[in-house]
Amino acid sequence: MKQYEMKPNVGCSKNGFSLLELMIVVAIVSFLATLAAPSFADWQRDLTCREVARSICSTLRCAKSRAISTNLEHRVEYEPEKSRYRLMQGDRSVNSIHWNAIVYDWTVLPLGVYIDTNVNTVHLNTNGTSNGGTISIQDSTKKTKFKVVVAATGRIRMPEKL
Repeated sequence: MKQYEMKPNVGCSKNGFSLLELMIVVAIVSFLATLAAPSFADWQRDLTCREVARSICSTLRCAKSRAISTNLEHRVEYEPEKSRYRLMQGDRSVNSIHWNAIVYDWTVLPLGVYIDTNVNTVHLNTNGTSNGGTISIQDSTKKTKFKVVVAATGRIRMPEKL
């Protein structure tokens, strides 16, 4: 029987990766991370704006539902300069005088998210209609990312495309 001698592999280390190989891998991963970081930040900003738009839609729909079920007027008030909004209940079914009942107190928007409205108050009537209005959700550059549209018929929607 013939015995063969094992020759060591040339260029291979018995201890694992060399420092040079590890540095090359770290450099490649770092380069890919710097390419992905701006798009990840944009994605995160858009996600926050979408969350705010959905929250405003939810508050408006709650106001509409409560106005119909309680037979009392409701309104959603906006303060764009303070980046906040709230839900109030009136004292009558028509032409409310006192708006003392706070249903949802001020909801403050996350940092870097702003709202711009064409009305400071969206008024929801007991028959489901409203005064209508558009609420624009903007990012830190004041670019409109999403809109919440309230029709005079009471329809509340958030169009996908701007």
